[in-house]
Amino acid sequence: MSARDDEIAALRRAVERERQAREEAEQVAERAIARSARILEAAQQEHATLRAVAASATHDIKNPLSTISGFAKLLSARQIEEPLLTEVLERMVASTDHTIELIDGLVEVLAAGTVVGHSATTDLDPILEQIASELAARHPHARLVGDPVGRIAMAADDAHRLLDNLVENAARHADVPSVEVQVDVIDRTPLEVTLRVGDNGVGIDEGDRDRIFTIFQRGLDKERGTGMGVGLALCRRLVEAVGGALWLDESPSPTGGAAFLLRLPVPTETD
Repeated sequence: MSARDDEIAALRRAVERERQAREEAEQVAERAIARSARILEAAQQEHATLRAVAASATHDIKNPLSTISGFAKLLSARQIEEPLLTEVLERMVASTDHTIELIDGLVEVLAAGTVVGHSATTDLDPILEQIASELAARHPHARLVGDPVGRIAMAADDAHRLLDNLVENAARHADVPSVEVQVDVIDRTPLEVTLRVGDNGVGIDEGDRDRIFTIFQRGLDKERGTGMGVGLALCRRLVEAVGGALWLDESPSPTGGAAFLLRLPVPTETD
């Protein structure tokens, strides 16, 4: 091979190295852009969620505050005397306590989406066994059964709060003498598992289905004292914080009552 051929070969190798370097740089840039786009999309979704939660909570928190303010103005003007005075003071105390409960619930829901254990993995089966025992202690008429689930990509504390809230919701509102909550694995892929959490209760009224995940919104027929309407909103926040999803199954559960579908990420080989 002549010196000229050597120069041409060296030039070709240099050109090839430059091409490979350019392609690698382009791939790195594309991955960075895609990652930035995902972060931006998640931030936009989080912002929209926070606005929706705040808008829903504002009205509910204002109501008891307005009650307190109205009574306080009457008291300040010396316009209330016994025997109504005692009743008014009791209602002011009740409204204050209710406001504190609402604020605590709002803080709990908002905090569920800020402390995120994306890298955490948890074996869900011991947690379900623990929840089953706790459920039986709180509600002797209820029991939890289901399929083995295995590991999910969620912190253990969050997984317990999530499933405990779903199960507790069923036990409280199934409205049957003996409640059975069933957890079924209905789909599994290398990236996620989909569960159905169903009960044998009376189901969810048509008029409630669009509002049950909204904070402080309970069923239209629920009396005060059956909960603050925080549980399902908290559950959705916990699920969305790890990239999953929670929604109401439009068809009845296998046992005839309400059913929720729960899609959760599972650990990958690199986790």
